[in-house]
Amino acid sequence: MSSKDFICDPQSREDFRKFAKAIRRRYGYDKELYFPIEKLFDQISVDFDFEYELVDDSEFKPNEFAITALNENKVYFKASLYEKAMKGDGFGRMTLAHELEHILSFKLFGIQLYRKIHPNDKAYKDPEWHAKCFGGELLMNYELTSELSVEEIVNKCGVTVDAATYRVYKY
Repeated sequence: MSSKDFICDPQSREDFRKFAKAIRRRYGYDKELYFPIEKLFDQISVDFDFEYELVDDSEFKPNEFAITALNENKVYFKASLYEKAMKGDGFGRMTLAHELEHILSFKLFGIQLYRKIHPNDKAYKDPEWHAKCFGGELLMNYELTSELSVEEIVNKCGVTVDAATYRVYKY
């Protein structure tokens, strides 16, 4: 079963904006454009009591980069993706933030997953949308990026063009 088979309690973008803001504040980056998740991931895992493991790329399916095993309190990362994230790669950084949402929502808020019954369930109930939303909010502080161009966000926040474009034209 994949995460596409599940829904969870509804959350709004504003909920994730507040959550990301709290994480940024905790680590002293609430006024900074660049949130150094690649430098803080070890500390975050200790502070929030979860583990992560780097796994050989051959163990992952194509287009699979990480797995959050809630029952194990652990995140598994494709080794090459993690290495790229540690070098500031936008996609890798966003993947770290994405998986961080999965595990923290479960640990901190007891987010429950429910078996999906209707294929047209709303995005605000989709655990993957939750993780993407949180990742964007964590890496691109809304207040600090609201007046920036796509290029400025890419350069100053260390995210992909796709992520910055979504921020500028959608939110």
